[in-house]
Amino acid sequence: MASKKSRRGGMKPRARKRMRRAEDGKHYKIPGFDAFSPHIIPVKKLGKGKKPKLVPCEEIVEPEKGIHSLAWAASIVPQTTGFLKLPFEVRVKIYEHIIDDFSCGEEPIEPRKKGNKFWSPSWASIAEETTKFSQLSRQVYVDFVGSSLLYRFKRFSFSSGGLLLNYLCVINPVHKNAIRSITLNINFRPNCTTLPNKAITYLSQCASLEDLRIRIHLPTELCRFSPTFIRPPNLKTYRVTMDLPMDRKIEKKVRECVTQGSLRGLKGLKRFELIFCEPAAVYIPGLIVNYRFVRPVAEPSEELTAFVEEMRGLMVGGKGK
Repeated sequence: MASKKSRRGGMKPRARKRMRRAEDGKHYKIPGFDAFSPHIIPVKKLGKGKKPKLVPCEEIVEPEKGIHSLAWAASIVPQTTGFLKLPFEVRVKIYEHIIDDFSCGEEPIEPRKKGNKFWSPSWASIAEETTKFSQLSRQVYVDFVGSSLLYRFKRFSFSSGGLLLNYLCVINPVHKNAIRSITLNINFRPNCTTLPNKAITYLSQCASLEDLRIRIHLPTELCRFSPTFIRPPNLKTYRVTMDLPMDRKIEKKVRECVTQGSLRGLKGLKRFELIFCEPAAVYIPGLIVNYRFVRPVAEPSEELTAFVEEMRGLMVGGKGK
């Protein structure tokens, strides 16, 4: 028999708690990270089956004193010789080439939570490399860290809307406002095609955002594939066209998000890409060539391509804002 506490209001306590969080409009996260207090002890690992208590994710405020303050930067004596004598605009061009030469190359930064810190799988030594460079001198520190050049010139990729909120809500607001390029990955499931509207709405707080890519990963159940065909002159490449379900519910949700929903508040975009990613495995029965199974190349249909171009026009052209 269900307890009185679980029957109250027809909902269990955990469900009521999730509903309250959804209604207050705040993002909740596990405590243990502060952009200006990196030595906070992370939450201890709980026992099996237990979940840590989530807390509201509060906006970080830049301090007025210390190494992260404007007063500390203003106290630096300008250099009169060497590299630091060059105009700041020239130094920024040189810093951009230095950032390109970091070990990650052109790979984007993919923030992942690890304890009370973040790390990127494609750039394991990000903290070591950037710290060594920024500690060359106080002026280099102000140029590199204070001007958020790493955030300005590197692309950021997030595997989910929740991870995007966990990262952008707790970093230095100066760094957040310097980010120019973001890729947001959204994973649809056969029974769940919900867009992370809270995360998309928060992107409007990134003042310098110019390039936004939304990659929607589709399961096989939400795709329609055409019969295989060959397009000359590539007679050895088997292809199929991919389209969305016939009910057009996914297109309707995306269109509402662009014209009336969370994407409508984004301004200043110079580039917008909406990408529907094919499933990891496309199985076409009977496609066997020379006694071997051949995986065809999936490409978007004409209807899907036209829809993506329409959404790009609304976002970049300003009609959807």
